[in-house]
Amino acid sequence: MRLQRLTAILWAVVAVPPLLSVTGCSFSAREGAVFHPGPMPRQAVIFCDIERHRECAVPYYIPMGVELSVEKRVHALMGGKSSMYALDSSSEALGRCGGQPEKVYFQGPFPEGQAVALNADRIGTGTDAAGHARWNTVDAACKAWCDEHVIGYLGPWRDADGQPYSCGNVARASYGAGDGPFTPAATSSGIVDPSFEDPRKPAMKPVTWTNVVNLSVFGIRNSLKKESGTEAYDAGADSSATLAPGLTGAFEFTALETETERTAGFSAGVPDPDPSNTDIDYGVILRKTAELDVIEHGTVVLSGSTYTHTDRIRLVVVDGVVHYFKNGDLFYKSRTPVHDTLRASVSIRELNGTIIDAFVSF
Repeated sequence: MRLQRLTAILWAVVAVPPLLSVTGCSFSAREGAVFHPGPMPRQAVIFCDIERHRECAVPYYIPMGVELSVEKRVHALMGGKSSMYALDSSSEALGRCGGQPEKVYFQGPFPEGQAVALNADRIGTGTDAAGHARWNTVDAACKAWCDEHVIGYLGPWRDADGQPYSCGNVARASYGAGDGPFTPAATSSGIVDPSFEDPRKPAMKPVTWTNVVNLSVFGIRNSLKKESGTEAYDAGADSSATLAPGLTGAFEFTALETETERTAGFSAGVPDPDPSNTDIDYGVILRKTAELDVIEHGTVVLSGSTYTHTDRIRLVVVDGVVHYFKNGDLFYKSRTPVHDTLRASVSIRELNGTIIDAFVSF
């Protein structure tokens, strides 16, 4: 059920316009703007996009940002990328910044949004048990939270012209979080629960390996290292968990070194004890030249990319299509649909080659 909701959220066709940076306006709180989170327990959470500031981006900071477009937000959630600022590459923003995108700073991480704990009874119609008018949408609750924090604690926040923001223009529900609060998502005291799994993102957990050949499993996060065999693809392992056709799922790992060659990705169909990389149907080859290739069904479909030590590689299947990410950025989308059950698979060529911190969402 959670996977179905994730798929629906990621691929819903919605119009999410960029938040507005309003210039030349005066700030005034709306009547009744005090944020009432409701009585304990406050175990529901909403996520809000609240723009704080804009400035022109310099090239150094652009790779760390997340584009404001819906497609790029989806990719960031799938790929596990998060930032404290977004990038506005609209024609208006590029015009203001001499051809460079605008950095848009948010309260809280982007694209996940600022987490706000409240009683689930606060969203709806009419009044709650305490007699306070409910917010009829998450958007309205986000604007009220923004109003109170802008006026009461931190503000007012100001736009690039130094003018105070109006929360009516810069606050709204985060992408994929507008249908209502997530619950249970907070502790009874109103603090976001560290164990809460955001349904907008794959929920990753350490891989349990099986069919392990010529590899040692080490570390609390189930890393792999080749410690026997020859200089050939004669060492491998599969995840014990599998991903059924039609479901959303992910596999990720860290590339620790650049001096060994190994292949990692998804294998389809019935597992077998063959440790070679010929069974990996959707995968990446990390070469000892620090080059990265994408291989599918025995054919290299993308070459010429590179990787470095500590790069995080993630493969995500959504609607039967494999998406390839490096450090949260999409770099390839498969053209060959998935029809079979998948499992995470690894094959390592050189001695001392590793796959570090391997996680799956299934």
